[in-house]
Amino acid sequence: MTMTTERSASSAGPPLRTNALGFPQLLAQSVALISPTMTAVLIIPLAFSIAGDSTWFAYAFATVMLLFTVIALNQFAKRSTTTGSMYAYVAKGLGAASGVMTGWALAWCYFFIGTAGLCGFTLMTEQFLQGLGVHGTVTPFLLFAVSAAIGFTIAYKDVRLSAVLTLVLEGLSVACILALSCFILFKHGSPIDSSQIKLSGFSLKGLDFAVVVCIFSLVGFEAASTMGGEARNPLKNVPKAVIWSLIITGLFMVLMCYVETLGAKNSHLNLGSLGAPLQTLAAAYHVSFFKVPVSLGGMVSFFALTLSCVN
Repeated sequence: MTMTTERSASSAGPPLRTNALGFPQLLAQSVALISPTMTAVLIIPLAFSIAGDSTWFAYAFATVMLLFTVIALNQFAKRSTTTGSMYAYVAKGLGAASGVMTGWALAWCYFFIGTAGLCGFTLMTEQFLQGLGVHGTVTPFLLFAVSAAIGFTIAYKDVRLSAVLTLVLEGLSVACILALSCFILFKHGSPIDSSQIKLSGFSLKGLDFAVVVCIFSLVGFEAASTMGGEARNPLKNVPKAVIWSLIITGLFMVLMCYVETLGAKNSHLNLGSLGAPLQTLAAAYHVSFFKVPVSLGGMVSFFALTLSCVN
């Protein structure tokens, strides 16, 4: 009866594009929803204000914690392919009522995260235009509306194009941030920060609150599992994309915590009070030419985040 219901439901609308997404596109979906760029440009200062020099350790600890969640999630992803993602997995394990609650929770989460992505896109676009010397020519509402319309159109027309675009946008953003990180690490001598390595000022209470922030900025790894109906070899590629998205982004965030903490310390800045840490560090290290590409990277990353939610 369940199979009949699933078939009739799938035949009620346009069919999904089967075998359209390979491992790179699935990985891009999860990485874009985690949005490591958002963490680097907005969230690390918040985590630093709680954990201080132990911020990188908090992110490493949160990554390991979530790996256990991923291992449990992949037990389902390796055995069944579905477009329902965690909704279907919870329903199979805990019953229909729990599945419905999970499904609604996911729907609202993706809606609000996508909306946050549009707000971030609007904010970073304004910073990008200001870096080019353009002020007050485009209203924030117009930027918000246009980006929402473009994202929905791309996702609706061709999920493969949307996934590839997500991969390219997030890749360019991360590459730009890593280039700036190299300047911060090696421009003023040794990249070794003994106080961070020794976890100076470490406390379990600070770690508790910091890990909550870190987990918030790491969730989204399950996004690849929503593409089970469109993935090639889903029982293999979906679980692999889920776990590798967490590992890659977790390592990236640990690195960026270390870099931003070191850079702010060498520049005599308080990282916890910086609203735009990467742009501020670019100016402090006399590489202001990075401010525009970093803003552009943040802009396209937020768009990729929204695109992943719409997908």
